[in-house]
Amino acid sequence: MYGLNSRNRWIRVLLVALVVVATASCCLPVQAAREAKGNRATDLAARRLLKRAQELLEATEYDRGVKMLQTIILQHPTSQTRYEAHLALARHFNDQQDFDKAIESAKHLLRLKKQDEEIEGDDKELYLEGLYLTGVCHFHKRDYSGAFSILRKITSRYPNTIWANQAYFYIGMSHFAQSHWNKAIKALSLVGTFIDPASPEIELAEAGRRIYVKIEDADLPILKRQGKDITVALRTEAGDTETTVCVPLTGKAEIYIGSVATDLNSPVPNDNTLQIIGGDKVYARYIDDNTKAGDKDVPREKMIRIVSSAALTFTLATFESKTLGAFINQPVFLKLRDADLDVSDNRDNARIKLVSRFKSQKLEKEGTEEEDTIDVTDLLKADRKPTFEIRDELLVDLVETTGHSGEFTGELLVNAGLKGSNADRADSRLVAVLSDEIMASYTDERHIAGGDAVEITAKVRVYGEINDLPTIDQNVVQDSFVKAKKDMVEAEAYLELARIFNSMGLRDGASAKAESGLERTDFTLTTVDLEGSPMRQKAFRLKWELYLAQDDLAKAMATCKIFHKLYPDSPLVDRALMGIAKVLAARGEIEEAIAVYNQVLQLENAFSQPEAQFRIAEILESQAIELAEETDEPVSKETAIRAYKECAKRYPDSPFAGRSLGKVIDYHIQGKEYVVADDLLGQVFLDYQDETFLDSMLLKWVIVAYRMGNLEKALEKCQELVFEYPGSVYAPKAQVILDKIRKKLGRDKEKTVDGPTSASSATS
Repeated sequence: MYGLNSRNRWIRVLLVALVVVATASCCLPVQAAREAKGNRATDLAARRLLKRAQELLEATEYDRGVKMLQTIILQHPTSQTRYEAHLALARHFNDQQDFDKAIESAKHLLRLKKQDEEIEGDDKELYLEGLYLTGVCHFHKRDYSGAFSILRKITSRYPNTIWANQAYFYIGMSHFAQSHWNKAIKALSLVGTFIDPASPEIELAEAGRRIYVKIEDADLPILKRQGKDITVALRTEAGDTETTVCVPLTGKAEIYIGSVATDLNSPVPNDNTLQIIGGDKVYARYIDDNTKAGDKDVPREKMIRIVSSAALTFTLATFESKTLGAFINQPVFLKLRDADLDVSDNRDNARIKLVSRFKSQKLEKEGTEEEDTIDVTDLLKADRKPTFEIRDELLVDLVETTGHSGEFTGELLVNAGLKGSNADRADSRLVAVLSDEIMASYTDERHIAGGDAVEITAKVRVYGEINDLPTIDQNVVQDSFVKAKKDMVEAEAYLELARIFNSMGLRDGASAKAESGLERTDFTLTTVDLEGSPMRQKAFRLKWELYLAQDDLAKAMATCKIFHKLYPDSPLVDRALMGIAKVLAARGEIEEAIAVYNQVLQLENAFSQPEAQFRIAEILESQAIELAEETDEPVSKETAIRAYKECAKRYPDSPFAGRSLGKVIDYHIQGKEYVVADDLLGQVFLDYQDETFLDSMLLKWVIVAYRMGNLEKALEKCQELVFEYPGSVYAPKAQVILDKIRKKLGRDKEKTVDGPTSASSATS
C-alpha cells in the first residue's frame, strides 16, 4: 500500500510539473508579443526624437538638436536608431568644424561591422559614411596618417561605392598637402571612376555637372600602341553633339575614361561643352573595334537621363545669402534652383506654394493604425510633435533670372494679420502674425536619387516688425542646464590656464587654477536633473583632466574608475586612461604606465587600443636599451619586438601598424636578417602605401637590397626615393648612395632620373 501511494504521489507531482511547463509554454508567445510591442514602441519613440532633432539642427537650434540626439543614444541604447543619431551628430560636428567630437560620434558607427561578417543594406551605408566622416575629420585636423588608414579601408574593401570616389579625393588632397605630387595626381585621377552597377543612379546625370564615360575593353592597350585615339561620341536629344577622347585609368590599362562639361543652353555642336535643357537625354556611343566573337566595328550605346535636384531657399534681397527670419510688412525673397524647368530659350516659370502656419494646441499622433495599437501614449506624451494650423496660403510664380540659368526668383510681401482671425485664402495676399512660420514647398519630379517625386521645403520664422528704436533688456536665467553649461565653459577655461601655468613651471598657480575649475564641475556632477546627460560626462572628463593638471594621479584614476562604472560604453574612458599612462611614463613610473596601458587593452570597444599596444612596445624597447647601457651587454629587444608584432597583427588598419612593422624591420636589419626585412618592406609598401614614413622605408629598402647584393633593386628603390620624395630629409643621403650604386654598376655617366622605373612602380 505504501508503494502504491508513493507511486500515485509521484504521478501527481509529474502531472503538476507538466501543467506548469504547459502554462509556461502558453505564456511564451504572449511574452514574446509584449517584448515585440515594447521594441516597436521604443523604435517609434527614437525615430520621432531623431526626426525632431534633425528639424532643430536645420533650424540652427544647435544646442537643442544636439541634446535631443544625445538623449536618443542614452535612452534607447538597443534601438538601431541610435546609430543614425551618432551619424547626425558626426555630420553636425563636422559642419561646425569640431572634428574631435565628430570623430568620437562617427566611431560608434564602426561597431556595425562585425568581424568576418559582410555588412549589407542600411547598416552598410551608415558604416561607410561613418568611416568616410572619420577620415575627413582626420584630414581637416591635418592628421594625414590617420586619414589614410581610414579612407584606404573604403577604397580597398568597398571600391564600387560613392564613398570610394569621395575617399580618393581626400586621399589625393592629403598627398597634395604633403607635396607628394605624383601620389596626389594618382589618387585624384581615380575620383568618380567607381560606379555601383546595381545603383539606379547610374542611369542619371546631374544637369550642369560633367558627364563621365567609362570603357572597359581588353583591346584598348593594343589600340593605344597603334596610335589610335579612344573616343566616345555624345549627343543629346535636343540636338547637341560632342566627342570626348578617353585616357587610361591609372593602373588599369584596359579601362579608359572620358568626360565632357555640360551647360544649360541651346545646342552648339563641337564646342567641347554639351548643351542640355531640362529633361534632356544623352546618348554615348563607342565603336568596339574587335569583339570576342570576331565582329568588327560593333557600336555600343548607353543612354542617361539629365535630371536636376531642386533646392529652395528663403534669401536676402540679393537672392544670394540665406535669411534666418521674416518680418511683418516686409517682403520675403525666394530662390529655386531646378534645371528641369528650363525647357526653352525664354525665361521659364516655376510655381511654388507658400503657407503661413502656427502651432496648434492639439498634438499630432504619428504612425500607422498598426503602430497606434501599441500603448505609447504615456511613453511619448512629453515628446509628441505639435501640429500646425494653416493661417493663410498662396501660390507664387517665380521667374527664371535669365534664359537657361535654371534659377528662379521672386518676392512677396508679408502682411500683418490678427491672432485668432482667419485669413482670406482666395486673395493674393499672404497674412502672418508674430511667431508664425512661413513654409515654401515645391514638388521635385526628377532628381538624382531617382524614384518618386519628392517635396522640397524651406521654412522661415516671423519675428515681428522691424523696430530700430533702442531698448533695454535684462536676461536672468535660472535653468539648471544653462547654469551647468556656463560652469563647464568656465571649467574648461581654468583647465587651459592650468596647463599654461604648468608649461611655464608655475606649479602653485596651475594647482590654484585647477582647483577653481574643479569647483565648477561639482554642480554638474551633483545636479539630479542632469543625470545621464552628455554635460555630466563632460564634467567627469574635465574633472580628471583638472586632477592631472594638479599632478594628482590618484584622484584622476579614481574619477576614471567611477566614470567607467557609470558609462562603460563611453569613448572618453580610454582617452582618460591614455592621458594618465603618458603622464606616468613621463615621470618615469614605467610599471604603473604599462599597467594603465593594459587596462586600455582590456576595455571593450576602446579606440585607443592600437596606440596603447604601441606605447607598451616603446616602453619595453627603452627599458632594453637602458638595461644594456647599465650592464655593458648587447641590447636584447625580443620582448619589445614581440609587442610591436602584436600591434601590427591585432590592429592592421590602425596608423600604428605600419610604424610597428618599421620597428620590426629595423630589428631584422640590425640582426642582418635581410631576407626577412625585404619581405616585410614589401608588405609595408603593399598595405600602407600612403603613410608619411614611406621615404624612410625606401631608404631602409635601399640598404637591405645593397647588403643582399641586389644592386639593381637598390638602384631602383633609390631612384624612387629621390623622385617621389624630393623634399624628404632622406633625399640628400639617397642621392649620395645613388651615385655610388651607379658607379658600382658602371652607370655613373647616366643622366639624373626623370622618374621611377616601371619595375619600381609595380613593386611599390
